[in-house]
Amino acid sequence: MSTTTKQTNLSQEAIWRVLSDPQAYADWVVGAKEVRDVSGPWPAPGAEIHHTVGVATAENKDVTVVLEAEAPRHLKLKAHIRPLGVAEVTIDLARTEDGTEIVMNEIMVDGIASHVPQKLNDVGLHPRNVKTLDRLVELARQQTET
Repeated sequence: MSTTTKQTNLSQEAIWRVLSDPQAYADWVVGAKEVRDVSGPWPAPGAEIHHTVGVATAENKDVTVVLEAEAPRHLKLKAHIRPLGVAEVTIDLARTEDGTEIVMNEIMVDGIASHVPQKLNDVGLHPRNVKTLDRLVELARQQTET
């Protein structure tokens, strides 16, 4: 499992506002290009974001499904990342003295990448997830300042 942690001076609620906005998904998730549709009341369990991933001729239409949600502190997603596979992504938000600690765990659970040793998957996942959390915090900061 790839674990990425980020500390911010923003509140859990500020981060959660971004997580609970399905239209913002492609703005903070590295690799997601656009949100094509949303099914169900995001981020309720079972809700889906239909998104496009990849670049140019290597684009795929995929879906991310909410498995668990507990506002404003916990979100678990099942993200289809074809052709690589399916990942379970958990984002936990914990209040700290100075703001919020964000912990993102990602593990490949199906497809080609799920057969690769986890340490090798982590080499690719961790840098991507660092950038993803940076984007998440920046979007929350922008929303808080406006």
